[in-house]
Amino acid sequence: MIMTVIDESDTPAEIDRLLTRHPEFGDGAAIERRNLARLRVGLTALGACRPDLAPAAAAMAAADNAILRPLLRDPVVRNAFEAALQEDGCRAVLGPGPDLTRFLPTDDPAPADDPHPAGTGPSQRHAGPVQHAWPGLGPAWVWTDIANDSDPFRARLWELLARSFPSPTAVAPIAPTPESLAGLRQGAELLSALMPQVASQVLARIGLVVLASDDSLDGPLYSKAGGDGFPATIFIAPQQLRNPWDAAGTILHEGLHLVLFEIIRCGALVFERTDPEADVVPIPWRVARWSVMRVLFALHVYVHTVLFQAASRNAEPWIRDQYGEPPPGAAVSIPTRGLEGAQRYATPLARASYLGEQLERRFAHLLTPYGRQFTMWLVDALERIAPGVRAAWSAADESASSAPRAATGAMADAGRYRAVEPTGALSLADQRRLVLGTASPPRVHWLNLSSWLIFALCDGRDYATLRAGYTEAVAGAVGPEEAGRQFQSGLRQLVEAGLVQADGAAGR
Repeated sequence: MIMTVIDESDTPAEIDRLLTRHPEFGDGAAIERRNLARLRVGLTALGACRPDLAPAAAAMAAADNAILRPLLRDPVVRNAFEAALQEDGCRAVLGPGPDLTRFLPTDDPAPADDPHPAGTGPSQRHAGPVQHAWPGLGPAWVWTDIANDSDPFRARLWELLARSFPSPTAVAPIAPTPESLAGLRQGAELLSALMPQVASQVLARIGLVVLASDDSLDGPLYSKAGGDGFPATIFIAPQQLRNPWDAAGTILHEGLHLVLFEIIRCGALVFERTDPEADVVPIPWRVARWSVMRVLFALHVYVHTVLFQAASRNAEPWIRDQYGEPPPGAAVSIPTRGLEGAQRYATPLARASYLGEQLERRFAHLLTPYGRQFTMWLVDALERIAPGVRAAWSAADESASSAPRAATGAMADAGRYRAVEPTGALSLADQRRLVLGTASPPRVHWLNLSSWLIFALCDGRDYATLRAGYTEAVAGAVGPEEAGRQFQSGLRQLVEAGLVQADGAAGR
């Protein structure tokens, strides 16, 4: 049985701080620096193979962070940028309309007479008069009365909205009322009072709030994160804003999804799929199974929701006086009726524990080392909030699932290896990473220290000389066997990514 008692040495406030100190997954400033570097290098790569885009891309790639930062949370610009990088070739079109040349500013996007404050993105400038979701706590603005006309930004916002809800009937944005705007503000203020560190990271990622509701296969949809289709955007049904505790939990839930989208832009959590059924996880409170990636997203939210629940129970008197008494339990989606596990997995803690067990014990072989680190971070945090989580897991044979995924064959020891010339590169020394851009097609690649070193050594050396150089360089840090494993894996990944060309070398 999982205990729900909070360890006195680990108060919700301390866990809130601990979660945001992790350099990879919790430090919002570090996550933003990675994504700003990715944006710069990605624009340079796109400009290298798109003459029509080159001037604007070069200008933006060289711009200050204060100019680039609003583009990260601008739904139209970010959607077009991501589409350009996903396209197979040097075209920035993914579906009708999102050509990056139509939306990328050529300089500081704010005209001299612009009434909007500094840090306003192009979409917000084109949208017309808008309301801010939570002034002073984050940059988010609220979809109000946006005309569906010939303006490219306004028209694109409507296109993104239509694609975000594939229901037979079109979902129309709901005009915000004074009450719903107050609900948004109070929800963000309450979240900031309960979990100040996590709240600051979450609220910084939300660029746009759309009031809307829809029905899904599992029932009414009360909130949703835009994801790739509508970046930096969350959708909330107005009824979620009637109670500040519900509003705070909803903002936390969907904002965390946006945080994780930023994390996975700069590091893969899951290996590429090899077996269509291998990464499908049974969910006791749902009929359909989930992909491992969806489980990671859910675990991320549920662990933070358990913390939110603990912080609510321990809320200071002034918080209760201002926002009322917290509900008895944090709200979660209603389980599908009739399922055997519906009642057992009706709380965030039960769901987080189950998903953590699936990822650590049964599907760990589908996670990259980065994904394993992410999972361990979350389950460790869950243990701090509710001691006994791992102890409650049923004993199981972990030998197959917990073994690292093996490399598919060995690299040949013949031929010479040479690194390609990148279109641009930025080093994040404090994060021990290098981000590279390549053209034809435009791509952004992330290298850790090991891959970075191998990439630097690939100057035409043969396999044996290259391996010896790597082993010598890391001799003070790892032994020969581990150095060989790192080299083998790193070189293979660089070759497969097209960052290193093997002249006469082939897998065997």
